[in-house]
Amino acid sequence: MPIITEVHSICAAPGWVVDLPSGNESEPAACFALVSTVSPDYPNAGTAREVVPIPASALMTDLIGRDTGDFASVAYEAPVR
Repeated sequence: MPIITEVHSICAAPGWVVDLPSGNESEPAACFALVSTVSPDYPNAGTAREVVPIPASALMTDLIGRDTGDFASVAYEAPVR
């Protein structure tokens, strides 16, 4: 999995819910982060950018050096009631 090397921007994610990597739980998304990543298997291949949904429980953690698989992999909008 790619490793986060830089955070470019963060935007709020009101009304979004994320599935946690465990696959059995979901929780509100606090934000989406646009990050640069590098593959540890191919460090000379350069960087890529991706949007990572950050669950509320991970909001106060350091993102740099984290594996993108540590965070939610699927985000979807919560149904309106």
